[in-house]
Amino acid sequence: MSGFAPEWLALREGADARARSSELADRVRGLVNRNPAVVRDLGCGTGSMGRWLSARLGVSQHWVLHDRDPRLLELAEASMSGASMSGVTVETRLGDLTSLRAADLAGASLVTASALLDLLTRDQVNSLVAACVEAGVPALFTLSVVGRVELDPAEPLDVRFQDAFNDHQRRNGLLGPDAAKVAVAAFEGLGASVETRPSPWRLEPGALCREWLRGWVEAACEQEPGLRGEAVGYLRRREAVRAVVHHVDLLAVPGVTPSGGVSAGSGGGVSPGRPRAGAVKAVVRVGVAVVVLGALGLKVGAGAFLDGIRAVEWWAVGAALVIGAVTTVFSALRWCEVVRGMGLAIGVRGAVVDYYQGLFLNAVLPAGVLGDVHRAVRHGRGVGDVKRGVRAVVVERFAGQVVLVVLAVVALVVWPVPGVPGRDVLIAGLGVGVLGFALSRRAREVLSGRVLLFSAATTAGHVGLFVVAARTAGVAAPLGDLVPLALLALVVMAIPVNVGGFGPREAFLAVAFGATGLGAALGVTTAVVYGVLAFAASLPGAFTLLQRREVPGEPADQRREQVPALVG
Repeated sequence: MSGFAPEWLALREGADARARSSELADRVRGLVNRNPAVVRDLGCGTGSMGRWLSARLGVSQHWVLHDRDPRLLELAEASMSGASMSGVTVETRLGDLTSLRAADLAGASLVTASALLDLLTRDQVNSLVAACVEAGVPALFTLSVVGRVELDPAEPLDVRFQDAFNDHQRRNGLLGPDAAKVAVAAFEGLGASVETRPSPWRLEPGALCREWLRGWVEAACEQEPGLRGEAVGYLRRREAVRAVVHHVDLLAVPGVTPSGGVSAGSGGGVSPGRPRAGAVKAVVRVGVAVVVLGALGLKVGAGAFLDGIRAVEWWAVGAALVIGAVTTVFSALRWCEVVRGMGLAIGVRGAVVDYYQGLFLNAVLPAGVLGDVHRAVRHGRGVGDVKRGVRAVVVERFAGQVVLVVLAVVALVVWPVPGVPGRDVLIAGLGVGVLGFALSRRAREVLSGRVLLFSAATTAGHVGLFVVAARTAGVAAPLGDLVPLALLALVVMAIPVNVGGFGPREAFLAVAFGATGLGAALGVTTAVVYGVLAFAASLPGAFTLLQRREVPGEPADQRREQVPALVG
């Protein structure tokens, strides 16, 4: 199936080996429990996949190499039958692998392929997936392109060549950069568990980078002839360029759900307990928030809430939009820093847009976390690794929360606001929590200098918005009294029991303002103004949602991961 020159395959073999996911290879080792293991390698080329994976399986193996190029099959068989690969036997199959059916895979322990899926059509991918699932054989497909290239140094023409190359890969119905997403959906649709990991080529200046770039540019020019006039100068300027060519690896295991249970397709049934439990928790959280707000209404009267809505003025909305823009940019930069620290890719502009969308969805949907879930899943799918995409959002929000708690402790010590309930207990409790975190392993993951800086800037923005809300509500207290109250209110807002952000915040400010002599009703009014201004600050997210033609959703059978509602 390959149709590639042996020289090119030899040149890229080292980059392929460095890029493939060792984590997924380790998972495969746990799945292959037959001795000898029978591995069918589709589109084997010169056998680089076999040379890379066979040493990691730890059992005797029999490899069946499939390709339509007899010259490559001969090279693959010779290289994998050598004395250096003891315990490995090889046979070759010449022909079109797109016609494989489940019966052809009977007795196999594993199906593998490298840089293959993007050369297939949707029907061919669906047929291959169906064959693997029907035969009950795990599949490891590596190095599928995802259509994203990063060049260093960058220049404006990069995007034009990238888009043209991606269109070239999609010619004649081929999937190109869409192949991995189609394969994942097909496997999941048939009840298989799928894990994905990024597998980027990281190319330094040299022979491979030059050859890859030349082929990349040539394909782009073939697709868009108008680029030919730019190609010669572009290649000359890019002689010493560094490149990251993004790919994704996927491991699919038929008949097993992501949590390890039997899938519905295998006849074992799926327990509805977890989804029902999640729905119950969501209802309970919203219910608690409604009860809290109802109790506040009885205590201070509905007028305090209505006063908060009436008090909002246009200057405050304008200030909220400006503060919100600055705060969102710093939050997005923090997210970028965490994402890149995990070895994933993200652009600043896209991060800002996705962050705005997340803020808007958090504001309008129950529980206050669904925007973060949307942001995490969207990014995870974009890089081919939903699990790490979710984890990056959790870490990013947690980092902000840590900095927020530290600043709250400092503010309570530096500005001892009279009458703050349980001030000493708050300082001790928050301080112990911060110290415990600082000594934990997770601190090394979160507390980089740039993450701390961006988190501090983000917290300052939230505090600034609170001060605007307080002044709009008519609070005349000095700034030194408002800052600690604002920080504590932000900490309380992290409690995932709210309706569009309303609930614990109003209750805390009613108690805190009452204890400090400002009046419980004024505390509720300030909280309501803050909620309205925060919603106004998130409105650009609504416009970006409307402008996007497609907002990927999470399929119904995909495992949900809890994303904490952190406000830092």
